[in-house]
Amino acid sequence: MYVGESGSGDRDKWYKYTHDNEDPSDEGFFESIGNDIKFAMSKASYNFRNSVKEWMSEVLRVLFEAASLCIDTLRTFQLIVLAILGPLVFGIAVFDGFQHTLTVWIARYINIFLWLPVANIFGSIIGKIQEKMLELDISQVQDYGDTFFSRTDMAYLVFMIIGIIGYFTVPRG
Repeated sequence: MYVGESGSGDRDKWYKYTHDNEDPSDEGFFESIGNDIKFAMSKASYNFRNSVKEWMSEVLRVLFEAASLCIDTLRTFQLIVLAILGPLVFGIAVFDGFQHTLTVWIARYINIFLWLPVANIFGSIIGKIQEKMLELDISQVQDYGDTFFSRTDMAYLVFMIIGIIGYFTVPRG
């Protein structure tokens, strides 16, 4: 309705939605000017809300991907270091007083190795939420003619923040 096929909006649809299915040709000259201003303001409001939603979603998506990349990079470097230290730990573990080094090394290696699967679980949950949000937006467009910034969209943004925090807490787990 606010975007239309040409990108400039569909005033006739807007008029029908806001004036209980009345015909736009029945309005007078001054009423037409007032409705043109109302339509322009509604369109500007919609564009602003939509751009804010897209901006916030894009920023959170970039942060989410950056967190994922950080975890994967840290994991790779730490596994390389642990793999290099592995034979040394096995050799030291045979001496009295150093037996615990082998179990600590194995526990740390498994912990770091499991960062990626845990991070992938976060990613799949966020992907599923995003899929459901798209389905909701499509149903809103079909029912109302447009999508709007609602609590369900905020829920998606909150889940993105939870995913970002979750990625950064994976190394502590």
